[in-house]
Amino acid sequence: AQARAPACRGSADPPQPPSTFTKARLNPRFAESFRPDYPPSLRREGIEGSVTVRVTIDERGRVTAVELIKATDSRFFEETREQALRYWRFDPARRDGIAVVSDQTMTVHFRLEED
Repeated sequence: AQARAPACRGSADPPQPPSTFTKARLNPRFAESFRPDYPPSLRREGIEGSVTVRVTIDERGRVTAVELIKATDSRFFEETREQALRYWRFDPARRDGIAVVSDQTMTVHFRLEED
């Protein structure tokens, strides 16, 4: 007699609910730190502009990388990059309630104030 393999019955896992994801949000306690210093040379020249960056935010809400997407002037990017890495804080993104690394695109505008 030949042994027969036991019949496999599908053990379907119960359907999983879709995972929930909330993106990182600016931490309001650090709102003032989201305004980088105006580059002095651009202020003297009267140049306004903006910079768009993609920031990587870790599970603690700290910026770990800043990637240039576009900038009116590279000096705007340098100021924004330095400020983001040092001072920007977020409430981290969460997947199913657990803090996770995420990316976010942000635009910073540099406007001269009327005195």
